Amino acid sequence: MKITLCLTTLFIMYSCTKTDCNEVKLAFYPDDYNLIIEESNIDLTLIKINGSKPITGEKFNIMVYNN
Repeated sequence: MKITLCLTTLFIMYSCTKTDCNEVKLAFYPDDYNLIIEESNIDLTLIKINGSKPITGEKFNIMVYNN
């Protein structure tokens, strides 16, 4: 029982490392976008872009946090 408690405590302490926000961001946002920009709004917290894809002409909206 003591071994299980000790191993569980060590596992929890080891798994609580500091996370880098830039590493997490890469999982959710691509490196670049290929758009023809029709409208943009940039403020202190968000970047909002409305545009269309050049090849297909499909409308596309982007909203990402301004880092």
